[in-house]
Amino acid sequence: MKLIFIVILLFVMLAVLYTTVLGDDCLGCQIFKGAIFGELGSYNESIECFEKAIEIDPRCKKAWYGKGKGFQNTGRYNEAVECYDTAIEIDPDFIYVWNDKGNTLSSLRRYNDSVACFETAIELDPEFALLWSNKGLQFHLMGRYNESIECCDKAIELEPQLKLPWNNKGIVLFALGRYNEAVKCYDKCIELDPKYSVALSNKGLALSRLEKYDESIDFCNKAIELTPEDGWAWRCKGEVLFDLGNYNDSLACYDKAVELHPRIYLAWYGKGLALQALGREDEAKVALAKAEELGGEELERYLATTQNS
Repeated sequence: MKLIFIVILLFVMLAVLYTTVLGDDCLGCQIFKGAIFGELGSYNESIECFEKAIEIDPRCKKAWYGKGKGFQNTGRYNEAVECYDTAIEIDPDFIYVWNDKGNTLSSLRRYNDSVACFETAIELDPEFALLWSNKGLQFHLMGRYNESIECCDKAIELEPQLKLPWNNKGIVLFALGRYNEAVKCYDKCIELDPKYSVALSNKGLALSRLEKYDESIDFCNKAIELTPEDGWAWRCKGEVLFDLGNYNDSLACYDKAVELHPRIYLAWYGKGLALQALGREDEAKVALAKAEELGGEELERYLATTQNS
């Protein structure tokens, strides 16, 4: 990890050197710098570089795409979509823009529009496994589980070594109450990437539903150890602890989850239940109202599948 950071830092220094020598009107330098700043997570600096690139060449599709990525990564989704639309106007066959526009529309909960983006991208490249996986995730979020599994299976058929469709298929199977099958999908995902914390915490949650609580906690802890800033992992551990009747520790995990990622509605919902269990009704009402505000129909679907499983 340290070596990767040093390499990226060297690229930044090289980009700055090129800009110093060639001037701010060097299109390639600004795009290069913008990409490197994006990799470093310095999204505002990345956006500034791409804006300079657009000033140099307003028809540069890579600059509009890069600026859109910066907005997407900072939660400015509507602005990201506008940038992606401009890039698509310049080059309608720019497949990566369609993919990222689909992901951004998903963040805005415009799932039908998101699916349409992935379908357009798939028409451009039917063998691109990630597009099928992303399309499948949208169907899951819409409660169209059979179609979601079909898309995940297609992605796996095209690229069995791609971890995301295995994780996404596990999520759908979990929602259907098919926990043993979900665990198998998460296992395959973890086999492909042992440090993929999302799959580790998802497996922990599935094991909890199978009442394998010790293993469940172990996987949640492993996910947190790998990525302590991952709010989803804390949320999963909170649910497992709640199932064990450990309400104070469960609440602490949910608090950590919403501190890290305030928009995880299931963390707010779990926090509300933990507060209720502790007799703190007024606080519980606030947390549950927040969960409903953020989750909407998705929360209702989650509760329906939970009650039916």
